[in-house]
Amino acid sequence: MRFTRSTWLILTGIALAVFPPVNLAAETLSLQERIDRAAPGDEIRVDGGVHHGELVVDRPVILTGINRPHLKGGREGHTVAIRAENVTLRGFRISGSGLNLSRDHAAVHISAAGARILENEIADSLHGVYVRGVDGVRIEGNRIRGIEETEAENIGAVVTGTVGAGDMCSVSRDRRGNGIHFWKSSGNTVRGNEVSGVRDGIYFSFTRQSRVENNLVYDARYGLHYMYSDNNYLSGNTFTNNSAGAALMFSKEVVLRENNFVENRGPRAYGLLLHNVDRSTLENNRMKHNRIGYYMQNSHANTARRNDFVRNYIGLRLTSSSTGNLFAHNQVGHNLHNIDLAGRDNRNDWQENGKGNRWLDSPTLDLDRDGVSELPHREVDLFGPSRDDFPFIAFLSESPGMKVLRFALQRAPVPGIHFITDTRPLAPSRRGPDPSEIEAGSAR
Repeated sequence: MRFTRSTWLILTGIALAVFPPVNLAAETLSLQERIDRAAPGDEIRVDGGVHHGELVVDRPVILTGINRPHLKGGREGHTVAIRAENVTLRGFRISGSGLNLSRDHAAVHISAAGARILENEIADSLHGVYVRGVDGVRIEGNRIRGIEETEAENIGAVVTGTVGAGDMCSVSRDRRGNGIHFWKSSGNTVRGNEVSGVRDGIYFSFTRQSRVENNLVYDARYGLHYMYSDNNYLSGNTFTNNSAGAALMFSKEVVLRENNFVENRGPRAYGLLLHNVDRSTLENNRMKHNRIGYYMQNSHANTARRNDFVRNYIGLRLTSSSTGNLFAHNQVGHNLHNIDLAGRDNRNDWQENGKGNRWLDSPTLDLDRDGVSELPHREVDLFGPSRDDFPFIAFLSESPGMKVLRFALQRAPVPGIHFITDTRPLAPSRRGPDPSEIEAGSAR
């Protein structure tokens, strides 16, 4: 039979419809090979499946996960190492990094500027996202959970008795990495992430001019650990159920607004610690149900306005080495101890422009109804250093005798008793219910 040209075209069309062409390159190449063959700016779409690391991204591409593909490391090095600028990694499940703390092993290790790590699920790795010495990184919408257990040989455990080389053992918090780690970096955004089960939730070291917004951190040692990092902005974050909420150290000109430091408890826990922090601003933050709500040590010229220090074991702990700080328009009260003074406090200001703070446990006298009490408020630290030496003394705090003694000393303090004086305390608000009485909803 002789076929005409038109007949061949018809038969070819039918064959293509029945047997569509297969993109052999996409079907047969590994993900690393696809990355290596990509041109700058290409989008590599990865649909499901398991793809084994260690992946190296050395060109500016967009890696997009569809149906949550799993990038799985083999406990060697970094699961994904980003070595080119302006790489995007979105929509993956990532796990299985190495566990060597001295080599900073991470699920995602970034050493090139402009990376975007978006909407991934990261787990079972040492560090979650590690940013080393580069700027302009965005980490948004990720869920990061630290490693909880692994094979014994992976953490150098001593294998004896019934523990075999392939048996699982737990990883202590001190041997875990951080959820999000920045070193020597600037101009970053960390927004909308959920971090848990790690050593430190978010760690900043020598990192400047970055924004940390609307993150949730729980079940960590420090929710936020922060060293030598200036000019950063933190807003809308919740640090809860950690050994300590947030520790800011050796930094200056930091702004903290509308953050929640709640339910951080333990023998040495606090909601927020400032240690050697200067010229920083705290506004509209909430410290509640912590062992110590707010702890300030050797810190100067900071401003705290409109914060709630309520329902903690100790509301505020201030050392005599902290000077020139301003406290105004805050709510303090319903703590077992409102103020813990490690030494005298006579170099901080407790009012601004004729208005002080609202002391929820103290009566006020506002005869002219201007919102300010005519009577100054004196907050006495009755137990002082004895509180640390004899912690059970706290059980005496609410006894009738101690209340009477505290009331008397507030009016006429005696030598040797430390206190602060708010000369213009605020009267109770008439605008609505006391915010300290409104219980927080579930943090998770």
